[in-house]
Amino acid sequence: MTHTRRVRNLVSASSLVLLTAFFVQTAPLPASAAGGLTSPSIVLYDDCDFHPIRFDLELPEYTDGFSADINIYGPDGLEAGSGFVYGDGSDGAGTEEVFMCDDPRPGRYRLQAEVEACDYDYNCFDYVVDGSSFNLRYPRSRTLIKATSGQRHRIAVTVKEERPRGYFTTDSYNTVVLEKKQGKRWARVSRGYTDARGVARFNGPNKPGRETFRARVIFDSDDDVMNSTSRPLTLS
Repeated sequence: MTHTRRVRNLVSASSLVLLTAFFVQTAPLPASAAGGLTSPSIVLYDDCDFHPIRFDLELPEYTDGFSADINIYGPDGLEAGSGFVYGDGSDGAGTEEVFMCDDPRPGRYRLQAEVEACDYDYNCFDYVVDGSSFNLRYPRSRTLIKATSGQRHRIAVTVKEERPRGYFTTDSYNTVVLEKKQGKRWARVSRGYTDARGVARFNGPNKPGRETFRARVIFDSDDDVMNSTSRPLTLS
């Protein structure tokens, strides 16, 4: 009688251990889990390019393998780019280059990852990692104005565009507007275009007096470069 009771107790204890282990291994992950997705601000030099995304998927410690779709959502809420990562073990951190194309627009973009994590027994669970947002902008420009004196002032305006390694002179046929200050407002006095060296030239005033000018570059909408205005230049 004692032997039978002892066997029943051992069977019950073993069943409890197995049942507990089963629930530990198959407990579902939350629909949205902690983790991190970050990206630096992006300058849109090209319509199509790869952009670095830093990810930490916070995988469960019993994970044997994982895969994740990393998605970028634009200001309009639509998907603007995606990437795919996978690996073994429970280390779900790294960097992935996500491809963006189809003429992305400036604004705030949001990151999100759809993760599948599997344990050693091939029990797989899906969850979502919400990331931070980042800013995407067009390259900036710089407009520099200077003048040479003589019988008549000559005004030279140099336009430079932001590139990955700094600012470099723009190309030909970009519109430059020369403006003169009249009271508290600026009035357009001339219009020109940059040459092959990124310079637009204007004839300044030939009469005595103190006058202040500035220059603005206006890029075509399909150039995807931000307009800029020079500092004021006073001639006398």
